[in-house]
Amino acid sequence: MTESEKRQSIAGMALSLPLVFGLPVLAAVWQELQPLEAFFHSAGMVVILGLFDLIVIDWLMFCFLRPSFIVLEGTDGAAEYGDYRHHATGFMRGLPLALIVGLAGALAGGLANG
Repeated sequence: MTESEKRQSIAGMALSLPLVFGLPVLAAVWQELQPLEAFFHSAGMVVILGLFDLIVIDWLMFCFLRPSFIVLEGTDGAAEYGDYRHHATGFMRGLPLALIVGLAGALAGGLANG
């Protein structure tokens, strides 16, 4: 990974992680949700985001359409681009994040609205 790619990766994480964690937690507090409601609301937001990523970005863009701007230099023809199972497995690996965000939302909802 080049230095430019490392900087872009760090910038992407710095922008996306507060959104993935912060928005569901803030929504649970602002909507005055009880802990169980807040858990499902927060976890559901992350699962829906993951499903969008899986279906639209991974399966449609990477597997089916595969425009040239998506293919990384030197990886043209890599089997993973068209492997639907590979992308579904990545989605499944991200599901524990929904549990963590759900618990954070439940905790925030419980503390704020409890």
